[in-house]
Amino acid sequence: MDGRIQQGQPIAVKPDGPEVPHPTEKNQTVKSIDRLVIGQLEVKFSDIAIWLKEMGLFAEKISTYQKQQK
Repeated sequence: MDGRIQQGQPIAVKPDGPEVPHPTEKNQTVKSIDRLVIGQLEVKFSDIAIWLKEMGLFAEKISTYQKQQK
């Protein structure tokens, strides 16, 4: 995106999220996976869900429009 990743260069998508101390187990943590991380960038699952709902609404509008044109 800023020119540092070259075509064909491997990248990884990693699930990630906040990590907090476990409430009852000392020296343990609980990690909630709520996003995907690619390099320095991240996108939350909640944002992906919103985008998918919006895409579904637009698909319905396109379908309705195409039916009206026939």
